[in-house]
This record gives sequence, structure tokens and C-alpha cells, in this order.
Amino acid sequence: MIIRGIKQLLLLVRGSGEIYLIFILGMTMIAAAFISGGFGEKDFSSQTKKIAQITKTPAEDNPNTYEIDIASDKKEATPTASPIPTASQSAMADLIVVSLKLTDANGNEKTVFDPGERIYPKVTFTNQGNKRVYSSTGFIFSQIYANQPQPATPGQKSDVKVWMKNGRYGAGSIKTYEARPNGLNDWFFRENHFWTLSNPGNYTARAYINYDHDGVESDYSNNQTTLTYRITNKPTPTPTKKPTPQPTSSNVGNINTPPNSNTCGKYSLNNPMGKNFGDPNCNFNKDKLYSWLKTQDGANADYWFYTVIPCEAPGYNPNTYYRCGAVGCTPDPAGAWGLFQMGRGRNGPYDHGDVNWPAQVINATTYRRNLGWYGWTYWACARSRW
Repeated sequence: MIIRGIKQLLLLVRGSGEIYLIFILGMTMIAAAFISGGFGEKDFSSQTKKIAQITKTPAEDNPNTYEIDIASDKKEATPTASPIPTASQSAMADLIVVSLKLTDANGNEKTVFDPGERIYPKVTFTNQGNKRVYSSTGFIFSQIYANQPQPATPGQKSDVKVWMKNGRYGAGSIKTYEARPNGLNDWFFRENHFWTLSNPGNYTARAYINYDHDGVESDYSNNQTTLTYRITNKPTPTPTKKPTPQPTSSNVGNINTPPNSNTCGKYSLNNPMGKNFGDPNCNFNKDKLYSWLKTQDGANADYWFYTVIPCEAPGYNPNTYYRCGAVGCTPDPAGAWGLFQMGRGRNGPYDHGDVNWPAQVINATTYRRNLGWYGWTYWACARSRW
């Protein structure tokens, strides 16, 4: 159509100068129409390329749209790729030891202990990650070391067999465990609950949660912590000579009266002897007992009278005998005898409860004194002094 229009205009060139001017103007209009694309029905869409949408999905959807016009003699543009965001770290557990402390049997937190004193760990664990810790066994195992200055290696067992079988920790959970009797969650300790050391000096206790790495977590470097403590240079108690019992006493009568069959109107003689060994003179009462304790061990008389004796021999019965029962059997096969539930000589000449009550007091206080504070461990009812 455009070529046909040009030919018609050329016919007019032969006329006059006016016609020549018309020709020039016409050619200008044709050129303008050609450039603008507005003349006729020519389809220029093949010369315009559209990139409808370019969509990238690195972490989340993020559409970008580009439009390129080739008719204006521009080259097709290559879109610049947006930086791909770094994928966030996947959810992971991270177990840590919040604290490690040491206590005595009463729960008193200490860093100084006597030789032979029982040392109980107290630890707090948490999962500071954002996911529940996964373990193929369903448990997290932890170890406590009595002396481990260097970091323990994975799978290194406790030097004193004090370890725990913990449940799996949820994100943000925290729990404290005390090994002492009746302490917080003490049942998680599966073998030993304490240790003792006899040599004075400084030691480094260590707690290691997830020690075998069975629990999957993001960081194992913070699974251990330590506590420095000291064993004092306490001198070994020097055994003292057993006091020679006085044949008579205005307060307690004849100390060495042998067992007899006198029930004193109140005793059941249900012991292997079948005799009244604890009060053969029938002169026992609690006032005399307390006075005699003050004579033999004045510093501890109240503790003996109000704590140990009523626990070991309920009712203050000097003829108490126990061998086996619901709570088990006695360490001494001969049984436990008297106010202090002592044996029949298994641990030496002072370990006798099968005698008259004043002699029972002498034996118990002397036995304890000869071993110092450690002597209290003979009696479960004296646990608070351990």
C-alpha cells in the first residue's frame, strides 16, 4: 500500500514546482507514518519481544516482570538475577550444662569437704536450641566425674560411676538433678549417688550431658562444665582407749549385770537370747538415759537422745532387737541390738548392743568418737551428720 502511494505522487512531479513541493511534503509524511507505525495495517508486533514474567523462588516467591521494546532499536535486556537469600539454619537442639554444684547429704552446697565425706553432685541441664533433641534410644545419658580436669571425650564413663539417664529435652526445657537422698529428681541417678576422697588437695568435678552423642544436636562443645573443690587436710582421728566401765554408779546401777529372764513387767524378750539384756536391773528410764549420755558424750547428748535413739529404737526400748523385716536384713548376721541397734562384735569390741543399757551408751559413744565424724555413718538415723 505504501509503495502504491509513492508511485501516484511521482506522477505529479512532472507538473509544476508546486507539485514538487507537494511531493516533498508527501514523502515526509510517509516516512513519519512508517516510523510511527500508524500508517496502514502493517503488523510490527514481531519486532517487539515481551518477557512476560521472570519468577525465582529461592526461599519464598518473589515475581519480577520485564518489558523490552526492540522496535526502538534496543538490544534485548538480560535481567540481573536477584541475590539468593541464604537458607536459614534448620531447627536443631543444643544441650548445655547450666551449672554444676556439690552438696553434702543435707543439701548444703559446698566446695570444701572432709576426707571420706560423701560428696553429692547437683546439676542443671537445659536445651537452648529450637527443637526437641532426638535420640535413637529415647534418652540422654550424662556422666559426673569426681576429678576430670581435662575435657572428657565422647563415651568416656564416669570415674566414680555416677551417671544419669535423662529423658529427651524439648526446646527451652530446663531441669535440675540432685543425687543426695530425697533430692530433686534423685531417681535419675542409676548407679552411685556420691563419692568420697581421702587424700587432701584440690579436685575438678565435671558434668557431661549427652556424653555419648546419641542425642542429635547442633553444638557439642558446650556440653561440659567443671567445678573446683577441695578436700581438707583434716587429721585422722586417733583412737581413744575404751573407758573402763565403773562397777557401780549411783545413777545407773551395776553396768555389767548380765542378761536375765526378768521382764520387768514390760519387756517382750523376743531375741535370740530369750533374755533381758538391755535392762537386767530394771532401772531404765529416759531421764537416767539422758543424764548418762551427758556424762559420756556431752557435746552430742541431745543429738543422740532426740534424733538417733528414737529413730533406731522406737519407744526408747533398750531390749530392741531386729534381724530381718520389710526393709531388709541387718549388715551383721547376728542382728541389731539395743538402743543404738549395734551388733555383737562384728566391727570390734565397741560394736556391741547386746549389753546392759549403760554399757550400750558407752559402746556407741566410744565407737563414734574413735572414728571422728565418720563414725556417724554407722547409723542410718544419723544421716544428717554424714
